[in-house]
This record gives sequence, structure tokens and C-alpha cells, in this order.
Amino acid sequence: MRTMTRNKAKGFAVLLSAAMILGTTVMPAVDAKAKKPKLSKTKISIEQGKKAKVTVKNAKKVTWKLTKAGKKIISLSKKSKKGVTIKAKKAGKAKISVIMKAKKKTYKKKLTVTVTKKQTTDTKTTNTNTNTNANTDKATPTPSATPTATPTPPSTDTPSSAAPAAYKVDFEKDAKFEDSYCAEQSVSAAGASVTFGQFHGIFYTLPNTEQMQKSNYKYAYITYTSEGSELKVSFLNKDAGENGLADPLETYGRQENDLRVEVGTLTETAEEQTLTLTSDDGIATNGVQIFNWGESAELVIKNIVFSEKELTPDELAAVK
Repeated sequence: MRTMTRNKAKGFAVLLSAAMILGTTVMPAVDAKAKKPKLSKTKISIEQGKKAKVTVKNAKKVTWKLTKAGKKIISLSKKSKKGVTIKAKKAGKAKISVIMKAKKKTYKKKLTVTVTKKQTTDTKTTNTNTNTNANTDKATPTPSATPTATPTPPSTDTPSSAAPAAYKVDFEKDAKFEDSYCAEQSVSAAGASVTFGQFHGIFYTLPNTEQMQKSNYKYAYITYTSEGSELKVSFLNKDAGENGLADPLETYGRQENDLRVEVGTLTETAEEQTLTLTSDDGIATNGVQIFNWGESAELVIKNIVFSEKELTPDELAAVK
């Protein structure tokens, strides 16, 4: 009887050991490191009016954020943890913040979308004389000699409905001041003298006219001398606010990146200098803000010129 009991106990022990061995070998190993979320693209170019998809892998949750300026250039649909569909609305650049979560970690990426202008095919044709079977018996008249005309240089005038290729700021008409923390300006034949206290700023904006609303100025030139603190210069993003020309203070008087883009610094100089300004993103501007973060500064501006293209010194001097 005891022998049978012992045999049963041994058999049970063998079975238990086998089960434990199987349990340790059959169970799959758990991946110690979870895979990081991956964005299929960080830069993409889309033709106006078309759509494109960007996908995400290994994310539990994804948030897609588009700036105010970007909403005028593109639109987002079918947003999910697996991707998004982008529709190109108008030419320009837009940036999307992509926030991806995987387990307990958060990953942030920037997706830059460039929208190109829609390609159009010119279907216009030039009428030609196809009557090649005309009576050739008639003598062809010999053209009379005419003096050779001297080539005329192309006109720089623009149609009255279009904005000029370059615009020189009128300091009395184009200067705008905030109710508080505004710089003080005095205008003379030499230009504008501006006194800045700490956190003081001044705006110079294009006239609010139908003609200027069609402008596409991507360069600005400030000829100046300065004493005191460095002064930061920002472009006012023409496409960011609906009332950008009508009321720039309402649109741009706040620290919002999609409304103002910092493009340069006016440094202290006793010798007259010209600072060339343009945005890395190629945005069009309808004005500039000059702002002082330091203690105080005295700025004398000879002129401010906005232009559609980069100007040579001679071209800049010719703008009136």
C-alpha cells in the first residue's frame, strides 16, 4: 500500500515538473521595448486642389494641430491614430504639429506642407494664314525700307489695379501706434526719429486699399542708424488675419507666431546701414513691427521699402 502511494506521489511530481518546463518554454517572450511611433513623412509637397495622405505607425493616440495661417493653406480630414488626409487649398507653406502617444511616452513631430500653384495648360493658339494655295502669279510687293527702331527698355509701370512692384513707406501715414507701450515718433525731411522705452513697439503697415491687398511683398529694406538696445523686426503675415490691413493692432498686437514672424535685428550703429529682411518661409508681408525688449533705444529711419523681389542698391535707391 505504501509502495503504491509513493509511486503515485513520484508520478505526480514528474507531471508537475513537466508542466512547469512547458510553461516556461512555450510562453512567448515579451518585447521589453515598445516600438516608437513613426511618421511616414515630415515634409510633403502638394499641388493646389489635390489631396495627400500621411500615415503613422505604432501609436496608440495621435493629435493633429494646424496653425491659423495654415488653415488658409490646407485642410485636414480623416484624422486618426493611423494617419491624416491633407487637402491643398492655396499656394504657400503650412506646419502641422503631430503629437503621438505610445504607452506612457509622448512624441512630437513637425510636418511641413508646401502647396504649389495649380498647373494650367495654355490652350490659346495663334491664328495663322493657312491659305497656301493662293494665286502665286501676282507679284509680291517689295516692302519699303524702314528705319530700324531703337529698342525701348521694358516699362516698370504696373496696371492701376495691381500693387506696385516696390513701395516706400510714408512715415506720417503708415505708422501705427498701440494704446500702451508705444514708441514715440517724429518725422522730418531726413526721415523718422523713433524713441523706444522698454517693451515699446511701432508698426509700419501698407495702406488699406484694394490695390495693396493684391500686393505680394516678400522683402523689406530698412535704412537706419540706431543707439541703445537692439531692436527686433517682425513681418506681419499678410495671410494670417482677415483684418490685417484694416486694423493691424487688433490682429498683430499679441504674441502669436502665425501672425508675426521675426525676420531680423536692428543693431546699434552710428553709420547708416541698410538691413535686408525676408522670411525663411517665404511669407508675404503687409507691414513690419519694430520692438524693443531692452531698456531704451533711439532709432533714426531714413526709409523703409517693401518689394516683391530682392533689389540691388541701385534699384533700391530708385524707389520713390
